[in-house]
Amino acid sequence: SSEFSACVHTRNVPLQRRKFAAMLKYSSHSASFVEADEKALIAPFFPIYYNDVYEVNLPPGHRFPIGKYREVRISLQSKIEALSQDEQSRVDCDFRISPLATVEQLITTHDEHYVQRYLNGKMTELENRNIGFPWSLQHVNRTLSSVGGTVAAALSAWEKYCKRHELIQKKKHNRQGSFEDTTHLCWSAHVAGGTHHAFKDYGEGFCIFSDIAVAANVLLQKYSAPDNQTQKNQ
Repeated sequence: SSEFSACVHTRNVPLQRRKFAAMLKYSSHSASFVEADEKALIAPFFPIYYNDVYEVNLPPGHRFPIGKYREVRISLQSKIEALSQDEQSRVDCDFRISPLATVEQLITTHDEHYVQRYLNGKMTELENRNIGFPWSLQHVNRTLSSVGGTVAAALSAWEKYCKRHELIQKKKHNRQGSFEDTTHLCWSAHVAGGTHHAFKDYGEGFCIFSDIAVAANVLLQKYSAPDNQTQKNQ
């Protein structure tokens, strides 16, 4: 998955604005040859998860710029809200609060003993110093949401793809209209995460768990044979 699939950084906003504009252009063109009830099949799907609601009171002078995530989320929301209603309706885009990752999801990737020690505040001072954050219950929730949002983003995009593929195949089979296959227009983003410095049983560089690796393993575990379109996942 791309960096944007897991984490939106401030420096990426101009690029993503161009991508969003491209989505609008594509959706506008596609809508010209489908009926209104079929727009749901061709409109780009793009939910954006965010976790800045889980606030963390870091020590004064701490060098991690935790406020950047809220700033990016607000900037994105402002840009989308500034679009016309017609432009906004062309893309199925909404903002969703990141859920907390479960232990079951975390241990698809990380050592269970390490996971439990972190969750219960049993890390050593040296381990916390290597991570770069002081341990707190606030930060546990922030960490779990950083992983949970990426997992939710990955699952929502894949499940939407499966559902859209199934619907389009049914319409093609029943010869209901003529339209382009747009199952690939299913994306998602998380304005957090990207914690790629984490290892299986220890963290460092402001990273406790690897959200991208966890999301990939959860997908592989839930959908073990992706060529079977819906995996009987209902």
